[in-house]
Amino acid sequence: MIFSDKQYTRSKRLLGDLRDGRNLTLNENDSNKEEWVRTAELGAIEAQIAKIEEEVSQYEELKEGKVTFSKSVSLHELPRVLVEARIAQGLSQSVLARILSLKPQQIQRYEATNYMGASLSRLIEIASVLRVQITSSFALSDGIESGTNSPDLDKDFDWTRLPLKEMVKRQWITPQSESELVLVAKSYVNRTVGHYSLKVHRRRKVRSQSRPDKYHLIAWQSRVIELAQQVVAARKVSDFSLGNSIVTDLVSLTTHKNGPANAREMLLARGIVLVFEKHIPNTDLDGAAMLLSDGTPVIGLTLRLNRIDNFWYTLFHELGHVLLHLTKGVRFAFFDQEEANCSDLLEEQADRFAMDNLISEIDWSKCVSPFVATEETVFIDAEKLGVHPAIVAGRIRKERSNYKLLSALVQREQIGSRLEVHDKNSE
Repeated sequence: MIFSDKQYTRSKRLLGDLRDGRNLTLNENDSNKEEWVRTAELGAIEAQIAKIEEEVSQYEELKEGKVTFSKSVSLHELPRVLVEARIAQGLSQSVLARILSLKPQQIQRYEATNYMGASLSRLIEIASVLRVQITSSFALSDGIESGTNSPDLDKDFDWTRLPLKEMVKRQWITPQSESELVLVAKSYVNRTVGHYSLKVHRRRKVRSQSRPDKYHLIAWQSRVIELAQQVVAARKVSDFSLGNSIVTDLVSLTTHKNGPANAREMLLARGIVLVFEKHIPNTDLDGAAMLLSDGTPVIGLTLRLNRIDNFWYTLFHELGHVLLHLTKGVRFAFFDQEEANCSDLLEEQADRFAMDNLISEIDWSKCVSPFVATEETVFIDAEKLGVHPAIVAGRIRKERSNYKLLSALVQREQIGSRLEVHDKNSE
């Protein structure tokens, strides 16, 4: 999207350059260039032209008052509508910043990142200035569904519905007899999830294609917290510190054989605990992000799909929840499934964080493989981008919502063998 007159002028200039480039490609006579390469280049140029033409047209229509913006919007639509409202009212980013007593650069950052770093109070303030009404409301429910959920460890909690046999099989609990099984499981959950629930686990957000069993989910969360507690007790965990290069450093690890293990150590050095625990039946989760009672961020991964692309995308998605939400005052425990579609604003922000940091939008627009999706083009693009080929293939599959595409490439290397994850189920 175009946010300012300066960007509009630059986009018009770029549009002219792309059209010239398209004409040169159409008229060139290079006998050494294979036809598929020429077709891919034309496809990439045409896609960029179409995208910029749409953005230019939208900006022109908003400026001229030909398109009106919705003045009553849901929360997940708000970032887009705030930009449209500002442009339609003839306000530059600098003028809006002056009204809000902010620096122009702050408004630029807000709009460039889809208002990721803005607090709810700031969003409400900006919406008020632009006369945009927010209609969404949050409601808490008793069950575990996609969305927001209230505490589960109350008087109505049925302890017998925990996955008791699975918990024993994995040796999370070791009851001396069957008669004390429920009591031991209750004690286990209470000293992990129950101990923290009043502080940080009052609400859970679950993104999944199917409705997960809430009792199984709580059991898995208990195990993740227990593993994180063990790490904190055994290792000196630094205070949380983002650092300037953490994201770039993590991306560079994607091409390393021991990248996943090194990522665990790198995050620990920044105060983030990364643990692994296989998912429990009836949950089908890929990852989760939460806080311990002392505020230590925890990322839990299941390695459910046992693939390189799934590991890195899920890790960056959960890291997005940590950096954008958990450390900014949002007190949810997030549970995610990669294939699930979700219009929730927080999940969209974490998705965008993962995709943009693994491969930036600018770099992605220069790639050939999104238009000609073959193993050859994927390997060429991956080498240019400095990431593992499975990440390129994974993004193509996700954007096309086609998880059969390039399946041989993403399944070529598995992740489980690269990590020392103790799986009790294999014994």
